Amino acid sequence: MPELNKIKKQVDNAEVTKAKAIFELESAKEILQNLITKLANVSQCKQSTMTAAEVERHRSRRFEKTLTEATKRLHEIAEKKNSLKKLMFCLRKYLKQVQKEQGEVKEKKHAAEAIAANLTVELQNSREESRPEPFTTEDLEVDIF
Repeated sequence: MPELNKIKKQVDNAEVTKAKAIFELESAKEILQNLITKLANVSQCKQSTMTAAEVERHRSRRFEKTLTEATKRLHEIAEKKNSLKKLMFCLRKYLKQVQKEQGEVKEKKHAAEAIAANLTVELQNSREESRPEPFTTEDLEVDIF
């Protein structure tokens, strides 16, 4: 019977080993399930990060485009500003020239008016000098005889 006891002991040891193996297998399954869950979470997190990165790249491209357009518009505005400054300079120069010419015309007008007034006075004086003096009766008598 010692053989039978030995076999019983081996069966008991095998049962204990089997129970331990089943326990370890169940623990391994739990660990594996936790790792699968964590991997799924990491994959989801990675996908979210990639999506967020893509959104940011898109925003960045849009921002760069907007910035480029704004810079272009700013240059256009600067060019218009310079053009308007040049135009203002030319207009001021033209205005000064017109004012100068207007002053000269006023001076010539005043000079012409003064000349006209002098000529009017001279004409009146000339008329008065060239007008014959009224005849007296003595003058008439002398002319008749």
